[in-house]
Amino acid sequence: RNSVQAVRMLAIVCQQELVKHLNILLAQLNNKLANKAMRDSVVECLNVIEKCCGPESTKLIKHKIPTYTSIL
Repeated sequence: RNSVQAVRMLAIVCQQELVKHLNILLAQLNNKLANKAMRDSVVECLNVIEKCCGPESTKLIKHKIPTYTSIL
């Protein structure tokens, strides 16, 4: 959970600067989606990434995590 919270905070602080690192982060978040206990916090984190990091992040999220539903 701490790692997901850290990514969420990074998205808020770094915003679009985080986009170039999303490939690595999204792979790890996708792995955590399989854990039912982590699923809600991961989806919240993805929502924050999508809001803070712009439309480029939405494309990357959809590419890496096809089951993600956009909030925008």
